[in-house]
Amino acid sequence: MEGTTSTNQPIRPPNTPEEYREEERPDNSFLFVLEQKLNIPDKIVKRIPSFITNRTLMHAGFIAALLSGLSFFLTTFNKAWFLMAAFLLLVFLFCDRYDGRVARAKGVISKRGYFADHMFDTLSMFAIFLGLGLSPAIKMNIALGIVVFYYILAINTFLMTYVRGKFVVTFFRFSPAEAILVLVIFSIISFILPYPNIIIHNFFGLELSFLDCFGGVALLAFAYLAISSTYKNFIIVEQFEKRYPADTIWMYLRKKQFMKNQYVDQILDDLDKLFNNQNKAQ
Repeated sequence: MEGTTSTNQPIRPPNTPEEYREEERPDNSFLFVLEQKLNIPDKIVKRIPSFITNRTLMHAGFIAALLSGLSFFLTTFNKAWFLMAAFLLLVFLFCDRYDGRVARAKGVISKRGYFADHMFDTLSMFAIFLGLGLSPAIKMNIALGIVVFYYILAINTFLMTYVRGKFVVTFFRFSPAEAILVLVIFSIISFILPYPNIIIHNFFGLELSFLDCFGGVALLAFAYLAISSTYKNFIIVEQFEKRYPADTIWMYLRKKQFMKNQYVDQILDDLDKLFNNQNKAQ
């Protein structure tokens, strides 16, 4: 969930190695659009002290995510920990959105930073929902189910970034940032309501809490996004391949200089005709 940029063109800041080009990052999520309208990112980046680097923010965000997962677990003993979890989630969200922006402002984006940032993000989501699953707030199978479909979406994003050079984490105007904000809101609600707040009794022999119901809806939403995104990406890749058809093996071999031989050319001609006839027959 590295911070995004408003441009649709790849960027290479001045100090970035020549061979590195950043992928396109289109973003029309609610939070991103609001930030851009109020010019919030530029104002905040300018006010971040110079001694705070993108790595500082990345590490601080990861630690905040781990502690938020621990705080969710500690709600087992005192629901006041929901407030600490909500605060730590906001710290994680801020650091995660601005580590990339600070890196761009300082011209230090790199493949290492890309890898570290997104690896920390995936581990952070696991820690947060593991803590929730270990608490009375939400059942473990629902929490881990959300993580699984989140990972499928993340894998889709990373693979399509490699294939198309376009990093897309927004689905129906929602990004992981909005999901974190929703979790913050529900954490505060859980602190206010009786805890654990069982609202459905004997549902197939189970009792479902307020966060179980919210998590179930989130699980279905993530499952739909993961499946639809995978299907859509298969279509995109298929269209991409049609624009750039691959050579047959015989065409490929013919292009190689070491195959420039009249006898080999004749053999390849015969094989090519045979190959085309078989395709027509099918």
